[in-house]
Amino acid sequence: MRTLLLIGLFSTTLLSPAHAQVEQAVQRFDEGNRQYLEGNYAAAVDAYQKALATGYASDLLYYNLGNAYYRLDAFGQAIRYYEKARRMMPENRQLAHNLNIVRARLADHFSQAPAPIWQVWWQKVAARTGAWGLFLGGLFCYLIAAGLWGYRIRRGVRNPWRRRAFAVSAALAVLLLAAAFAASSGGEARRGVVVADRADLRAGPSETAETERVIHEGVVVDVTATEGAWVKVRLPNGVDGWLRARALADI
Repeated sequence: MRTLLLIGLFSTTLLSPAHAQVEQAVQRFDEGNRQYLEGNYAAAVDAYQKALATGYASDLLYYNLGNAYYRLDAFGQAIRYYEKARRMMPENRQLAHNLNIVRARLADHFSQAPAPIWQVWWQKVAARTGAWGLFLGGLFCYLIAAGLWGYRIRRGVRNPWRRRAFAVSAALAVLLLAAAFAASSGGEARRGVVVADRADLRAGPSETAETERVIHEGVVVDVTATEGAWVKVRLPNGVDGWLRARALADI
């Protein structure tokens, strides 16, 4: 597995406060790179985690941390940080290659349940236009509706075509502005990855609930509910069940 290491500065995805914190984060990151190149992968993980603990994060920090965990055969944590890195560099081919290598070594392989058509459509629209584009579209439709309403009040003339145009533009304005709010609030489902060697997927949030199946490290799931020390998850094939929260790590 090839490794992409940044020696020196973080990428521009870092947050920006105190210079001393930046310096400390960079020192920890450089230390992690050095330990990784020397084959001390546990020490590299420790250094990278200390860099994260300063309050900073970057695509390359997540990526290198995923590489270090992979070398330790900690596949769940490797996938966790690769997925975090992928949010920041979704088109990176080396990252996709590394993810495929890790997935091939997992104990569990699930078929992917097809996403509902509305979800596919929504993801395409949100990716192409973004929250700002949806907002501008909604604002434009709102101004058209306001103009038509104002014209009707001023002229006092009712026209069926203008009435229909007002209804359509007003409805589009509400729809697009609501979509812009949903896109800006990050309506993405919460995801997690199994980091325990094995975990029992149960029918309910209890140790006495029936075990539906055993899943292993590295499985990525959608988290749909939380109840105490339990989380309800959906597997890639669409099967639902409950896991102990400690068996999961966030993505």
